[in-house]
Amino acid sequence: RCSLGVCGVFRRGNRFYSVASMFGRNVSLGGYESIEEAKSAYKEAREAYIKRVAEMWKEKLSTNVYNALINYEFSFED
Repeated sequence: RCSLGVCGVFRRGNRFYSVASMFGRNVSLGGYESIEEAKSAYKEAREAYIKRVAEMWKEKLSTNVYNALINYEFSFED
């Protein structure tokens, strides 16, 4: 969902909500008073998810791929 030009964040009434897809399901990350708070929640959730997936597959990943995933930083500009 990319309303407001920001994927994972949408507005309903006067609140901003974050939703992220994780393990094939949409997960609500909550409602916030500002778009910045909603974006921050989405960014934190995406980074945590990528790190969790990296840990799950660590034994099957090359060191370079594992390190890239562990050090991944989400950007809304990508």
